[in-house]
Parts: sequence; C-alpha cells; structure tokens
Amino acid sequence: MRKLLFCLALLPSFLYAQPDSLYGVVSVLNSRFDKGRTEFVANAGIHCSAQLAGIRVRTGPDGRFVIGRRGQEPFLLVLDLPDYEVANLRDMQIGPGMRDTVHLYVIPGSSLFETTQRYYAIVYAAMEKRWLKQAAPNAVHGEEQRQAAAEKCHLVATILSRKFSSLNLDDTSPAFQDAFRRFQAGDPDLALLWLRYTKIDSLNPRQQAQLLDFKADLHQIRQEPDSAEQCYRQQLLLNEQNVFARWHLATFLNHQGRNGESVEHLEKCLPLLRSGIDSVALLLQLGNTWKTLSGYLPEAEHSFLQAVSICERLAACDSAQFTPILAEVYGSAGAFFGDTEALPQAANMFEHAQSIYKRLRQHDLPGYGPLEANMTLAFAMLLVQHAQLENAARMSSSALALQTEVLLTLQASPGQEYWLSSQFNARLRDSLEARRQYQAVVELQHLRVRCIDTLRALDNRLVQQAALEYGNLSWQLLFTGQYPEAEHAARKALELDNTQLWVKTNLGHSFMLRGDLKKAKQVYGTYIEGDGSKAKTMLLKDFIALEAAGVRHKNIAKAREWVEKQ
Repeated sequence: MRKLLFCLALLPSFLYAQPDSLYGVVSVLNSRFDKGRTEFVANAGIHCSAQLAGIRVRTGPDGRFVIGRRGQEPFLLVLDLPDYEVANLRDMQIGPGMRDTVHLYVIPGSSLFETTQRYYAIVYAAMEKRWLKQAAPNAVHGEEQRQAAAEKCHLVATILSRKFSSLNLDDTSPAFQDAFRRFQAGDPDLALLWLRYTKIDSLNPRQQAQLLDFKADLHQIRQEPDSAEQCYRQQLLLNEQNVFARWHLATFLNHQGRNGESVEHLEKCLPLLRSGIDSVALLLQLGNTWKTLSGYLPEAEHSFLQAVSICERLAACDSAQFTPILAEVYGSAGAFFGDTEALPQAANMFEHAQSIYKRLRQHDLPGYGPLEANMTLAFAMLLVQHAQLENAARMSSSALALQTEVLLTLQASPGQEYWLSSQFNARLRDSLEARRQYQAVVELQHLRVRCIDTLRALDNRLVQQAALEYGNLSWQLLFTGQYPEAEHAARKALELDNTQLWVKTNLGHSFMLRGDLKKAKQVYGTYIEGDGSKAKTMLLKDFIALEAAGVRHKNIAKAREWVEKQ
C-alpha cells in the first residue's frame, strides 16, 4: 500500500483557530466527465499530519469523511490509498478557520503519466503542423530554425500537458467539456472554433475564467500570441485576485520575452499562494526570470535556494510524492548555477537529481528513465562548458543509451523523442571535434548508430535519420585513419537512403586515403554528376577539413586538382 503523506512546510503561521471538524470527499479525477457519473473512493484511510499515530477515519460509500482539527497550527491531510496520486495537492493543506468542504481528486499513477504523454503528443503535433504550414511559403529552413521550432513546441507541449492532465473536468461547465473533448480527439483547432461560438454571459465568473484560460492555451498552440494575451487579461478583469490567471499571464509573458512585466506579476502571485508546492513552482519561475534581467542574480539565487529548501522539507514529509519533484527542483537549481559559472554548486545539485531519478527508475516507476537521461545530458553540457570533455562524453553516451532502453521498454514511437534527445549529443560531438578529440567523437557516433539501429525497428520514419548517422560516422572515421570502416559506414548509409548523395564524398575519401585514387575519382565523378557545383564545393571543403585535422596523404592534392578541373 502506498502511503501518500502530503506535507507543506516552510509556510507562514496562520491565525489562531478553535478546534472544529473538517468535512471532505474523495473521488476519482474526471470520473463524471469520463463515465457520466462520479466515482467516489470508499474506505480510504485519512487523518491529519499532527496525528500520524492516531486513529484514521474512513471514507464512506460516497467518499465522504469528517476529521477533527487540533491546535492553532495549519495541518495537512494524510491519505492512505494504494497506487494513487492526488491531483490537487494544494488542497491537502488545511488552514485554521477553513470551513469549505475539501474535495480531493485521485488518479492512478500510471494513468497520470499516460494522459500527460497523450496530451503532449497532441499539442506538439498541432504546433509542429502549424509551424510547417507557416514555413512552407518561405525559404527552406535550416537545422537551426528546425531546432528552435522544436524546442518551442516542446516547451509549450510540456507545460500544457502537465496542466491538462491534472485538470478537474468534473468541475467545469458543459461548454468547456465539449471543447475539451475535441482537444482530446486531437483537434485543438476545432476546440477553439467551438469556444468561439460559445456564449459565456450565462456562466458564472469562475466558469468564464476557465473558458478564457483554455481559449488562451489553444491560441498558444496555434501560435497566436496577441489573442492568447487578450484572453489572459480578460480573466484578470473578472477577478484581480485570481492568482492562477495572473500566474498564467506571467508565464505567457516569459515566453514572449517580456520578463520585466512577468516579474511584476509573479511577485504579486507569491503572497497569494497558500500551497507549498505552488510556491516551489513559482519561485523557480521567478528565479529564472530574475536571471534574465541585468543586475538581479542575487534575487535569482535566493529564489532558487528558497525553492530547494521548501521542497526538501516537503520530501522529508512525503518521500513518495515529493521526491520526484525535488529532483526536478535540484535540476533547475543546477542549471542556474551552471549558467552563473558556479560549477561546484551546479554539480552538487545535478548529482542529487541524478541520484533520485536513478533510484526511482530502479523501482520500475514509469517515466523516470527519460527524466534521468535528460538530467544527465544537462549535467554533461555543464561539463562541456567547463572543458571537462571526457566526463561529458561518458555522461552523454550513458544518457542516450538509457533513452534508447526506455523507448524500447515503452514500445513507443521514438522518432520525435530520439531527435530531441540526440540534439545535445550532436552539439557535444561538434565540441569534441573542434578540440580534435577524434577518437572520442567516433566512440560517441558509434553509440548513436547503435541506438538508431535499435529504434528504427520500432519506427520506420527513422530510416533517413539512420542514414544520416551512418554518413556522419563514415566522415569521422576518416580522421582516425579507419578507412575500411569509413567505407563500410558510407555504404550502409547509401543502402538505407540512396538519395543522400553527400555520403559519396566519404566513400570516395576512404578509397583516396588508401591509395586508390582511380576508384575515388569514379565515386567523386558520380557525385558531381548528381549534384553539380554543390558537389564540387563540398569536396573541396572536405579536402581542406581533412588537412586541417592532420590527415596527410599525397593523393589529397591530386584529388583536389582533379575536382577543380571538373
């Protein structure tokens, strides 16, 4: 049985309140939305944090419970329920004088992960489709533009998928539910269209705010920032004290690069929050925003350390619930210290995060393998920045291997995930190559090839990516004098995708550097016939790069002279 002990620490003292009784109800998140009726949780044990050894009350058939208060301090509810998570953590904190009935919404842990992944895929696919449609009439976009677009899609998809997966749809209006069903079906555009024709005047202010918030999110997915901002500000007009509306606006302003405005809203939010876990999240965002403003690094550091301190206390109260969050907080603090050149502090934070994720993964908990891989990649990037390339290469290799293992275990479609996770390895490879650590480059590229060979069995879209990896390997092997291996890698690349003509340069170089200039010329000739002046330019650049890397052979000069005459 998993014990969910929800503890909020480092919070201000509350005013004195007389002992009384607290009423509550426990139900399954979105059960009425999903099944047409509310599914209550019966016979769940529950008590307050100040009475850990005390007698637990039990929820009735309708999920209801009554629990006594004690003393003048706030307390936290303790819920014993196997394999479930509480979606609304902030509502587990009970302050003196609170009279409202507490509604706790629980969800199976695996279900929460799967729902988050599904919503992520919907948002990412919609944003990617939108970007490709907008980019089509323009000039061809290069790798940098593609990467920037992917990172933006990933950021928004991550934020919105987490937000939607814990959303209590049972407590929303029919209009909201109708629109959300269309989003769930994978059509955010249709969901927004539905909302445009929804009359909200008959709804109460809270329901109106919910619709406006969802509408703003959909505009973000469609990459319509002006419309999104208008919706966020309309929420605040309904209620200036709506802390989450203000917080969402601040987050949006962050994404738009308007960080000064964002800080103003975040600082207004902080005293309005009554939940420790909300405070942690907001402090991290505030720290990252302070960091972007000139002269405010002390304020940023204070925010990060405060978030770490709060979350450590939360994890001490409930390891199962808050330790994964603590790992994420450590990672965020590590990234901050890395950016400010404080290597010892950054390394300490990253090591704590890695340790937590490794422990969680070893307990076969879903979703923690990719998180450990991403944290390891972030740590490796920090080491690259401080010229610790040997350790960085080792970490990067471990992270990519772990990512591959996880994707195979989940039997997922890994095309998008592989591309995102491999971008760091490509940057690390370039850093190693710039420092002429060619053997380390080859070892890293061998790993990438092994990973892609394994993953393309799951996703046939990776065939072209596999050809690219083999082509890169064939080029890098030339720098280490492994010419037969370079030939083999080049042939494998062309076997996978014979349209990638540039790989023929590496095939020709492997012959040329082994003394077979005649055969090299034949390969160069077919490449030039296929790609014309572009091929000649690439070949000449390759000769320069080989010589600059210390590769010496009399045939290089002869090959260059021959290519120039073509």
